[in-house]
Amino acid sequence: MKYNFNKKINRKKTSCFKWDHRKKIFGTEDILPFNVSDMDFAIPKIVQKALRKRLKHPVLGYTMRTDDFFKSLTSWLKKRYHWEVENDSIIPIHSIVPSIYSSIQGFTEPGDGIIVQPPVYNPFAELILSNNRKVLYNELIANKIDHRYKIYYSIDFDDFEEKAKQAKLFLFCSPHNPVGRVWTHIELEKIGNICKKHNVKIFSDEAHSDLVFKRYKHIPFGSLKDFHDMSVTAMSPSKSFNIGGLNTSMLIIPNPEIRKQMEEMLKRIGFIGSDGAVFSNVIGLKALEICYSKCEDWLEALNEHLDSNRQYIHDFIENEIPQLKISDSESLYMAWIDFSALGLRQWELEDFMINKAKLGLVTGTKFGENGLGFMRMNFACSRKVLEKAMLNLKKEIDKINRR
Repeated sequence: MKYNFNKKINRKKTSCFKWDHRKKIFGTEDILPFNVSDMDFAIPKIVQKALRKRLKHPVLGYTMRTDDFFKSLTSWLKKRYHWEVENDSIIPIHSIVPSIYSSIQGFTEPGDGIIVQPPVYNPFAELILSNNRKVLYNELIANKIDHRYKIYYSIDFDDFEEKAKQAKLFLFCSPHNPVGRVWTHIELEKIGNICKKHNVKIFSDEAHSDLVFKRYKHIPFGSLKDFHDMSVTAMSPSKSFNIGGLNTSMLIIPNPEIRKQMEEMLKRIGFIGSDGAVFSNVIGLKALEICYSKCEDWLEALNEHLDSNRQYIHDFIENEIPQLKISDSESLYMAWIDFSALGLRQWELEDFMINKAKLGLVTGTKFGENGLGFMRMNFACSRKVLEKAMLNLKKEIDKINRR
């Protein structure tokens, strides 16, 4: 086996938010954590080697984007997504969340409407509200499909158009966190046409774009020529290669006017200097360069492992805990699980997970009101850890069933 994603790696006492923050988050360290959106896997060895080589130089001062940075990124986008991007369209940023803030500040005014699609990544609505804008909820539709334990999410386009009439901006999650949908070309075209009709700009958060299972294909929204002049696409190697701690992401903005608006907002919050200099992480830029130029086979192997873990959870629920339902995810390393059949209130479900099943998941209501009864589980771990978690869960649910 060229890459071993089942190797046990002890992350405790490494300033690891996922493992060393359990007491703070859950009130106890006696749990297995599946909450934080990173992976328990070592980064590719070739990246480790490149970073060690860079650290042989004793100075880590301010850095610049090199030709190798642009070449690795644009080649990656062209090879994987058939998207040809000009260097001038790229703005390096530390992380995606601050750029969501910048888009809200740069493209809207207080009181303006901004669309989100819950259940969705919680900073979307939080940032809208904290910036005195109006959240327009276009709730995803949870569809029952042939398998009784699976849920398939789709977009309510009639409602989306009604919300677009009131909106200035759409915060789009693609692929969707937490439900795992990979949006089709037809769905993207419908979104684009509605937003174009009502003059709504699109910020597309595509942090998980590389973590897509073989049967599906991610299409960057900005790659659609009819709509790239009205969009900002945010991407990053952070989730794909487990380098979130290096704070290295990028915005791709083909439209010069929109790009200028974003740059001005980033200057206001100090992410870009007054002279136009972009403050980047010197180690993060090197990691991005190596990940995108030399680690595609590692990523493919990773996606196979994640897909295998995903299938294991689906099979386990179908065969061992048929009361539960789960989103028929097409991407990500998140399981979106419906526990409502247990008859527990949300706080009781959280208490059950922590104090009975000894599992640290993310409560579904964090992603919106239609997350009631759900929990999100990160399965980017070894199979052994995942099996232990699912057996713990079954054992405690069996106790509920025997009452």
